[in-house]
Amino acid sequence: MLQFIDCPKCKKRVRETAAQCHHCGTSLDGAAAEHAHGGYDASEDDFDYDEYLEREFDNKPPLKKLWVYVAWVLVFALLFPIALQIMAAFRAP
Repeated sequence: MLQFIDCPKCKKRVRETAAQCHHCGTSLDGAAAEHAHGGYDASEDDFDYDEYLEREFDNKPPLKKLWVYVAWVLVFALLFPIALQIMAAFRAP
């Protein structure tokens, strides 16, 4: 649940996690400023986005090729009965 504190300058309510008051712009010091960033430090980030993309998406067959095969199967399935009827019409005297 959101916690609120009073701004030391304008005395209006702001979120406890805010780095500064959104009413007057006063910087909130101490723990409130630290909570604004969630204790996150970008220098500690060890997530490799490029490696993630390669691992998740490069090992799968392209979806475009799958749709080409599906399209050919559908075309064949729809045109085959028509071709049979045309052939039967030419055969019957």
